[in-house]
Amino acid sequence: MRGSIKRLRVTLRRTLWLIAIVLTIGGVIAQRCGWEPTWPPSRRSLTASALPPGGALRVATWNLRNFPGRGQDLEGVADNVRALRASLVAVQEIKQPDELRARLPGKTLLLSKGGGKGHQRLGFAYDPTHLAPVGAPREHRELTAGGRVRPAFAQTFRVRASDERFDAIVVHLKAMPKGAALRQRQWVQLANIVSRAAARVIVLGDFNPVGGEGRTAREELNALEGALAQTGLQRIPVEDGCSAYWDGPRRDAWKEPSLLDLVFVRGFEGRPPPLAHAGGHCAANACESLRSTDAYPDTSFETFSDHCPVHVDLPMRGRDIAVTP
Repeated sequence: MRGSIKRLRVTLRRTLWLIAIVLTIGGVIAQRCGWEPTWPPSRRSLTASALPPGGALRVATWNLRNFPGRGQDLEGVADNVRALRASLVAVQEIKQPDELRARLPGKTLLLSKGGGKGHQRLGFAYDPTHLAPVGAPREHRELTAGGRVRPAFAQTFRVRASDERFDAIVVHLKAMPKGAALRQRQWVQLANIVSRAAARVIVLGDFNPVGGEGRTAREELNALEGALAQTGLQRIPVEDGCSAYWDGPRRDAWKEPSLLDLVFVRGFEGRPPPLAHAGGHCAANACESLRSTDAYPDTSFETFSDHCPVHVDLPMRGRDIAVTP
């Protein structure tokens, strides 16, 4: 009996050593071939990082879920912002600006002073080698419902490579179905702001078109598009059709996709028209339902944000915008 146990221990030890050797050799081969492991997922693999085409201006929007939040991988969030390789990133739900600023060297951060009752500030992280601000930022408090919710935040930028100019406006509209009536009032106020903006304008952020007041989410999105179309704005479709996940009506481990984060433009032409792309868990799950538990968490959803970074490459008439790989 003792001999059998001893032989079993020797066999088990040899097997473990063999597994370790195989894994080590496999890792060396993978590294030399340029392969990356898919588990655990690397921080950078969770968002698109291909270079924008020559002459295109890449802009993005990302709701960072009360940054810095409990359990949030702050360096991972910063890695993904950098991996977007965007000249301009609209950010929402920033509670501690210095935390974000410290993690984005090379980016300039412009944020609103107001953030509603939740102190969720919003603004832009931009690359000063690509873009130069023109004048001071404008904070539009008319969207705040007396200070209860977030303002709109606007800045005029000049593209250094071509001297072209555009206005950028970031929003984070009232959330939840019960906020539908307030959101509709915000649409009117936003349309007034856009009507006074430059001929070339980008409006992006978290529009929260979740439905309510007798409308489905799709019906609200259509109504939003119609309200802003009067100013000449057109929505850029998001490939696969989602930008965020939520707990869903069952409140179980399954998370359901939704489309909250949008990009509207005026004065940008493209043939064919550009598509916006959502990264993170939206791309990884192709906007299908995902399952995330304590034992097997979805890294992007749990430790970065429930929202996914959304980016789009906008055609410009001027010279190429050089982007560092």
